[in-house]
Amino acid sequence: MHHIVIRGIECKAILEDDQDREDFLERLSRLLQEMATPRYAWAMMTNHVLASDERILGSSEFVETALKHSGEMYDRRMQLQSAGIDLTALIAAVCRFLDIDDKELAGPTKRLEIARARALVSYTATRNLSISGSEVARRLNVDRSAIRRAAQRVSRDPELIAAAKTLLGLFELQKSQH
Repeated sequence: MHHIVIRGIECKAILEDDQDREDFLERLSRLLQEMATPRYAWAMMTNHVLASDERILGSSEFVETALKHSGEMYDRRMQLQSAGIDLTALIAAVCRFLDIDDKELAGPTKRLEIARARALVSYTATRNLSISGSEVARRLNVDRSAIRRAAQRVSRDPELIAAAKTLLGLFELQKSQH
């Protein structure tokens, strides 16, 4: 085995909730142990699962660093979600942060401040909260590719990255106060 890919048909969810994920990991772990197959990395998304071994990933140092980073991101995402930070809360926070009306986000305007707000929502929702681009697109009344492009725009703009980090910091502060 070099690489395993498991996908939902028509991008439909294969892992519905935390219990599904736990059950899947338990079954996969058991299967890999029975087959004496080492597993070095995996990624579980709602609609697909990827697993790789050292022949694909390279050195164990790289694998350990990648797994540590992935674990830290997962922990942060779970902390934010358990604190009630969802798409609605994110949209409200971005609108407060940029001082705009949240109704404008789903409107037809192409004003720069609205585009920046949509980009911050898209980036933070998909990269930090694991909210699907489809769900964000529905809420912002745009197509899914617009969400992907907006998130990419943030990742290339130092000012928008700083704004996204500030937003996450505000969420962390809000979480610690509860």
